[in-house]
Amino acid sequence: MSWSPSSKVLVGLLLVVAVAAGPAAALTVSNEDATEEAQVGEQITAEFTLEELYQNPQTDAWTLGGQTDLRSATWTVSYYDQQGNQINATDYGGPNVSAGGVDPADGVSEVRVQVTGTVPEIDEHTYPEKETFLVAELNQVREGGTLNNVDSWRAQHYTETSRATREAIAAAEEAVQEAKDAGVGVEDAESTLQSAVSVYKGDNPQEAQTLAEQAQSNAESALADAQQTQSRNQLLLYGGIGVVALLVVGGGVYLYLNSRESHDKLG
Repeated sequence: MSWSPSSKVLVGLLLVVAVAAGPAAALTVSNEDATEEAQVGEQITAEFTLEELYQNPQTDAWTLGGQTDLRSATWTVSYYDQQGNQINATDYGGPNVSAGGVDPADGVSEVRVQVTGTVPEIDEHTYPEKETFLVAELNQVREGGTLNNVDSWRAQHYTETSRATREAIAAAEEAVQEAKDAGVGVEDAESTLQSAVSVYKGDNPQEAQTLAEQAQSNAESALADAQQTQSRNQLLLYGGIGVVALLVVGGGVYLYLNSRESHDKLG
């Protein structure tokens, strides 16, 4: 395919215009305040600020969607203009929210989202992965139903028992590894540790904690016994060397005295 000089010039101009225009502004989360871990039953609040709301400020209106795993959740969606003045604010209840339209015609340039609720129960215990729940997910819903995921935030949730059990399992893992690094066989402790993890995943953290503590104790006892045996063997070795040394010295003294006595008799 051949290009005329005028076609080449036109293509070049189009490329220059495209580069100069650059990519359209993308919706961004300029500020976020969401916890990374929380105790089951605790009430928490997460806050997010959305900016760069429009790809085309002339026509690009859309609706904010959101969801959360928090129980008894309440949402507050606030709209601000370019000067930071609040235009409107609306409250919603429930795990899902579909907020009023975000419209450049209304002068909206910033949206702040706040969600408050109670941290949910742990549905399934996992290890070594942490148990997490959805703090919030925000979506941009355009006309026609096109959905664009803005972002999502998850956090670890725990109970006093689950946290204590996870710590006990981790401590047992460390004790088993320390014993293995020292060359000590700890098959029983390893087996008990595996049972602890399995029981924990079976949603029985209390029993899992007991098994993990038993595994740690077995591993530490095996290591201590091995170290004690090694120390005793070293003492026996040193004692044997000492006896041999005494025998050598004693034998030398005896030979010396015996040879001297013989020499004296000859003299």
